[in-house]
Amino acid sequence: MNTPAGQISIRSVGGNPNTDILTLIDGRAQYMGLMGHPVADNYLSAHIECVEIIRGPASLLYGSNAMGGVINLNTRSTTLPGISGSASLLYGSYDSQHLGANIGYETGPLSTIVSFTHERTDGFRSWSEFNANSGYLKSSYQINNQYTVTVDGSLTKFKTFDPGTISAPLINNWMDIQRGYVGVSVDNDFGVSKGSFRFAYNFGHHELYTTGSLMTLQR
Repeated sequence: MNTPAGQISIRSVGGNPNTDILTLIDGRAQYMGLMGHPVADNYLSAHIECVEIIRGPASLLYGSNAMGGVINLNTRSTTLPGISGSASLLYGSYDSQHLGANIGYETGPLSTIVSFTHERTDGFRSWSEFNANSGYLKSSYQINNQYTVTVDGSLTKFKTFDPGTISAPLINNWMDIQRGYVGVSVDNDFGVSKGSFRFAYNFGHHELYTTGSLMTLQR
């Protein structure tokens, strides 16, 4: 369940600050997105194939950051041999736009997919604009029947405004955020047992302007 300002809660656990809901991308933990909660706008749905949710305490497997639950975002993979791709273009009210495109290539043990997404809207109120651009790359190589190596990465940049409530509207209250990650995975499958080694590096630059002050955070 999404709550205001990108906060996430499961069964009323989480919220602000959200230190109880852990977000994963392909099983890799996205620790401490921003001020204690994941940046939900960073996870654009165009790059996601499916979402797995573990409700309730999962600290035994994932640590104390998962006391309320876990959200695992599984990214897209190409499944067709040779070159394949798709594109989408949507337009709606308030100059709302969505442009998405991806291209995949699979041959033998190698599988690669690249995608790009652009989304924007003027919003239905003043100072409620949103603009986001995101790119994603994922490449897997199956060494043999037991081992597969995967390298992937994502970069998202978005700017969003918070107009506040109608009774007490806010002006020039915005967030300008750039976030990304790179990851490497080595997975093994011996039939009776499975295992993996996963490495991930998160980085970001955040500028937040609210109540007349500018805050810059670097990760």
